[in-house]
Amino acid sequence: MTVNSDSFSLNTTDDRFTDEFEKIKDLCEQQYFELIQANETCRLVYLMNDAVESFLVFDNYRINGEYIPDSDDAFTVSVEQNGNCCIMIVHQGYDNVFTLSFTGLSSETFLYNYGATGHFWMKGHEKLRLIDYWLGIIREKYNILGPEYCSETEIKLAALAYFRPLRYYNSVPEKYMIENDYIYETTADAVAVFSEFCNNTGDIFFLNIAEKYSDKKLKLTASLLSGKKGMKITGYIIELIQKASADYPDRSHVKSAHDIVSEAVKFADALKEKGLNPLILREEPFEKTEDTMNFSVTVFAEKKTPAGLKTIKRTFSR
Repeated sequence: MTVNSDSFSLNTTDDRFTDEFEKIKDLCEQQYFELIQANETCRLVYLMNDAVESFLVFDNYRINGEYIPDSDDAFTVSVEQNGNCCIMIVHQGYDNVFTLSFTGLSSETFLYNYGATGHFWMKGHEKLRLIDYWLGIIREKYNILGPEYCSETEIKLAALAYFRPLRYYNSVPEKYMIENDYIYETTADAVAVFSEFCNNTGDIFFLNIAEKYSDKKLKLTASLLSGKKGMKITGYIIELIQKASADYPDRSHVKSAHDIVSEAVKFADALKEKGLNPLILREEPFEKTEDTMNFSVTVFAEKKTPAGLKTIKRTFSR
């Protein structure tokens, strides 16, 4: 098997790792390379977000030379066969090169409950920013891992990710966005899913908008979705996301932070008594890698007022 591209080359007659080599090629095209060495194992990160932690795992590995973590230099990878062993040669920039030899290569993927996580990196329009983030990671899971890693509801939500009004308010600051974060055109499939959800909720107002929608109405539709009129349909979408993700396990940090979670639940219960519908959302470290993010829980709710929607938000942490 021979593969040659600008950043990846492969020369081997060993077809045991065909799928894994394709994944390495994908990483090279994205210029993303992160090795994790711990507990006598070596993993190459394939996809990491709140929904997925996926790796390529090297068996009987040996590294010669120095791998430079967090390097911003462009890199190239070539793989050659030496008997039963494969040798991966990695050039990081112009000055650094190392080799990683291995006899086995496999994929390892863990799925998690992402609907219980949420980030508040940007102020204003927080509800739509949450939806933007969730739809983004569902779409990422679908596009990168494939539909076999998604439920029927998640496949619909991955299509809905191309409905631009729901993605108008970015969940992360512009400077941190990458090319895959941008949606340049609303697709017909996305409009069809949005219309289906409007039908399910009996939301005639947004169903009428969907039937005549074009991206010329992007800003106006996003503003309406973020306001009082959008509470029914956005609430329905959030409920679908949380139900779909609840089929996956929580990360272990949840149990160890029982006191924080309990405090947040108590506050959320008080809001429910006032007739509000709060969300309880965690920020948490990754499970399978070292992560500097602290565990915290944010209770988020919206309250109708004569002037519009008032945001209620309180964060609990150690």
